[in-house]
Amino acid sequence: MSPFATDSARIARHLELEHRGHENPVAWATTLADPIDGHMAFSINADSNPLQRWNGVTGTIIGPENLVVPSSCAHIVSNSPRRDFGLALQAFFEPKRIPQISPTVIIHPSAQIGNLVSIGHNSVIEEDVVIHDDVVIGNNTTVLARTIIGERSIVGSNTVLGSIGFGLEKDAENRWIRIPHIGRLEIGDDVEIGSSTVIARGTIAATRIGNHCKIDDNVFIAHNVQVGENTVIIANSEVSGSVRIGRDAWIAPAVTIIEGVSIGDNSLVGIGSVVIRDIPNDVVAVGNPARVLRNRV
Repeated sequence: MSPFATDSARIARHLELEHRGHENPVAWATTLADPIDGHMAFSINADSNPLQRWNGVTGTIIGPENLVVPSSCAHIVSNSPRRDFGLALQAFFEPKRIPQISPTVIIHPSAQIGNLVSIGHNSVIEEDVVIHDDVVIGNNTTVLARTIIGERSIVGSNTVLGSIGFGLEKDAENRWIRIPHIGRLEIGDDVEIGSSTVIARGTIAATRIGNHCKIDDNVFIAHNVQVGENTVIIANSEVSGSVRIGRDAWIAPAVTIIEGVSIGDNSLVGIGSVVIRDIPNDVVAVGNPARVLRNRV
């Protein structure tokens, strides 16, 4: 028996959704294609054909109102099955975190660490860092000087926050010199940053990541970038210096954005695009160079 065992009626009550049929036990989750007694799955549309294999299975299906669910299964009625399935996983099946700071972490005496913070093995927290309450930081992650991390944010393993940006200028002898970056990195509340991601601090002013942003693995964000609230940046994307990205934007995998470009609120940049000019609000832009394809509904 799973330590997370519950039942379909309890899940429905938690989600504030209608429950139909048997109050079946729910010990774990599965996919629609793999019916198992005591497991929960979801169906996005009303096509009942994949559910035929659930006949006789004491399962639980989260799905639309007009979904035909076998009589052996519980039906939790949802207008957004994937979202509600995720919320159910969070509430009933995600292991509860026990806040702890590994003994192998190095923390500078000037760093401020909030309550209920978790920091993984071999991580480094440098001087003048502020980490607010309920933050989770993975293993082997470095948080460099003058970085602020907001409440309930999550940072993956092998990530570097507040790195020195790649700002260069030539001296009188035509040799490259590095411009010191003395700004901050400010990360908002409820932000998620994946593993092996690097975010640079500002040259003078701060690099800022807004509240509720989700940044995937293997993303690079350069100095002075401003990312608006609730924006998503997906794996292998590169955001160059002084870029402005609005609220609720979606940056697909492997996007490159050149220095100084602005991307508007609620816009989507398609996979592999190269952005060399500003993108307005509420559009879908794709290609190399990226061009506006249509409005984003």
